Amino acid sequence: MLEKFDAIIDATKGVFFDRGDTTNASHQGPSSEAKEIQRAECLQLFIQKKYQKTISVDQILQTFIDPWKSTFPNRDRRGYELKIDDYINEMLAVYNIDYQEADINQMIFAYGKSHIQWDTPNHGISDLFQYFKAKNIKIGILSNSVMPGWIYQEMYKHYGLAQYIDEYVFSYDVGFRKPDRRIFEYACQKMTLAPQHCLMIGDRVDKDIMGAKQIGMRTIWYNVEKHESDNCNADLEISNFRELLRSG
Repeated sequence: MLEKFDAIIDATKGVFFDRGDTTNASHQGPSSEAKEIQRAECLQLFIQKKYQKTISVDQILQTFIDPWKSTFPNRDRRGYELKIDDYINEMLAVYNIDYQEADINQMIFAYGKSHIQWDTPNHGISDLFQYFKAKNIKIGILSNSVMPGWIYQEMYKHYGLAQYIDEYVFSYDVGFRKPDRRIFEYACQKMTLAPQHCLMIGDRVDKDIMGAKQIGMRTIWYNVEKHESDNCNADLEISNFRELLRSG
């Protein structure tokens, strides 16, 4: 394992990590339904304080969250993210709320800040970030995302991981979704490195591994659930980040 990892690292100048279920455990906490209710409550409170307007949680779900999330199943076929701003705007129009454009980001944060408490870092990720930094290897986050990247950056700041991260690439911001080769090409260009000098670490074979392989990046499959895959051509497979770190 470590010999293979050493060979990969010898050729690596930059490493990209997926976010959800790779650097962070995205499926912890309450059920998806309970999470959406809590998000709606946070947005409800913001609207009450900002505009002195009362909208029920059910109304927020029906006029913003449900219509927006109904588009998610077609994200891969569409190949890009729909802007959350548009769905918030539609909700505000329904209830005749007069707002400033600058308020939209505050509403996105009110809705999305729950990621900070639920997306806790996976075991060993901080140590691995420190390992790469000690090797003078640049670190980037390369992730599909349904909200603007700055929401997730706040999460990395909260957990003390942002100090290690050089670049962020989120599908919401760049207009392409993994496994589209263009988002991987963009990420390498942003890090000013050739693909053969970049490593991709992620939990999805179809999006992270196959996508990165298209342009010649090396790959590590973070297979924490130890799934089987007939079409995985990753350079290395791990189930725990500490497998990559020497003891002592």
